[in-house]
Amino acid sequence: MTSRIWCFIAFCLLLSAVLCRMALSAGGVVDLHAKAAGLYMVGKHEEALKAAREALAEMEVKYGEQGLELSESLKLLAEIQRSRQEFQEAADILERLRSIQESNLGPRSTKVATSISDLIAVYEQMGQHQKAESLNEIACKRWSKERPSQGPVLTAHAPPPRVTPSLKDIESYAKIMVTLADYRKKHTYSTEDFFVCADMVIDVWNILKTQGIRSKITVGNVERDLRYGTTDTEYIAGMNHAWLLAEVKPNEWIPLEATGGYIVDPNTSKYSLYVNGISFENPKQFKAFSDLRLSYFKTCREANSVVDTYNSHFAGKTATRESLEYRGRALQKFEECKQLANGVMAHLKR
Repeated sequence: MTSRIWCFIAFCLLLSAVLCRMALSAGGVVDLHAKAAGLYMVGKHEEALKAAREALAEMEVKYGEQGLELSESLKLLAEIQRSRQEFQEAADILERLRSIQESNLGPRSTKVATSISDLIAVYEQMGQHQKAESLNEIACKRWSKERPSQGPVLTAHAPPPRVTPSLKDIESYAKIMVTLADYRKKHTYSTEDFFVCADMVIDVWNILKTQGIRSKITVGNVERDLRYGTTDTEYIAGMNHAWLLAEVKPNEWIPLEATGGYIVDPNTSKYSLYVNGISFENPKQFKAFSDLRLSYFKTCREANSVVDTYNSHFAGKTATRESLEYRGRALQKFEECKQLANGVMAHLKR
């Protein structure tokens, strides 16, 4: 499993934990945590930071500085600091969380794995790749047997399928060139749209399959590297393009542009971006992931809208029937959001 997978799994687990805590109920620490989470979800990071710090301080008074009960407050506070690009602060918080979890749950707890994956992502964002790699090695030793061996693989930090530029003398290479050129003549698209290029790569995948050429559908971004300086949500949202990796001989792969109708030049500056992304063995896997991704963002946007309305009209006021109805709607939407996040995670591990 790559560090980006660790990062994405951490995001899903963190999201589940935060959303479960979004009770929007009154009273004490829970109310402060819910307030901080709600403010964070609607992008009010400075206000969220203040509320999260207050919630953590109250938790420390109640449970002590090493209490496992501090976990959710520390996770939320770290995520807020990451969004503010205060990466050193986020790393310090996550190191503290990891220490608490290892002391209370043991070093092989899956919750420790989540904290380590968060730390890997933060250290990479800080450019401290040696620390990130060291943690990744720890994760490999502790949980390597739990990692998925098949299915869609985020290749942001794993070696991609080996690609050799000098393959033009291979018969399948020439066949692919002719296929792409012919497809391009018969198909055009007018806008840069993820769903348009997705349909085209599925078409080409099917054509190559009939010719006995194995290929994988890959999604990502070929204009900028999403691996650094982005949160996991931004990473998934930044996937705005689809292309193919074709196997021209055993374990020799080349990237193909279905929308442009050409084999990507290995000398182009964007070449490395083409061999990094999420790869799917077939259109069924790709479409399932794409549908989950779309539903996830749609549902979470709706949940954020409900929380924004609640915070604007009811937060800090005496509970009324209307405010309780909004709270129920928010909980329902966030539960749907959590289930979709779990679905994406399960899809990646399949």
